[in-house]
Amino acid sequence: TVIFDPEQITNIPIPDRALDSSLEDNFLYVVSNSGDSPGLLSKIDLSNYLNPQYVGSADIDGIPNSISTSGDHAYIAAGSDGLLVAYITSMNPAIVTNISTGGIARKITIDGFYAYVTNGLDGFSIFDISSPSNPEMISSFPSTGLANNIAVNNGIACITNGEDGADIFDVNNPNNPIFITNFPGEGFIYDVAIQENYIYLIDKNKGVIIL
Repeated sequence: TVIFDPEQITNIPIPDRALDSSLEDNFLYVVSNSGDSPGLLSKIDLSNYLNPQYVGSADIDGIPNSISTSGDHAYIAAGSDGLLVAYITSMNPAIVTNISTGGIARKITIDGFYAYVTNGLDGFSIFDISSPSNPEMISSFPSTGLANNIAVNNGIACITNGEDGADIFDVNNPNNPIFITNFPGEGFIYDVAIQENYIYLIDKNKGVIIL
């Protein structure tokens, strides 16, 4: 069904400035921050979408730029505080560990048992999260610019680098990512999504670019 006139159902106030969110089962997890530490991880029950309930929260060291959930855990790119892992099945989420990403952690995406994190001027890093309480960095790679966002699908990773375009990698072996090519672009490529054989780039100046 195509909805031409979306209607707001409700509004859920979030402390500070909401930065990113991730859905897991009937819960929405939102990271927020006012610009200084600490940040906040909020848990919202969506089982009744007409009346969502704010369940609980956890303080986050650093600035929580991005969140991705998988099973019982949330993985948070928290700037200079690196990669944070939170246990999320209890009422109040709990931070269980954090680990350096080798840079300023900006965005994170999960693919299987691996977490991919962009680190700004320090490229991106890949973590084995098969043991969520003990994530292990298994590889890292420099970028051609300021690594902002990352998408991974079917063994391909695409990292956006602003004015330096987008880098495309073969990550079929996460222990050894292989650089394929750089798409230069002509503007400021910020966000990315991958589906099947297509890469969708969001360029702040050019709009949507499809590869």
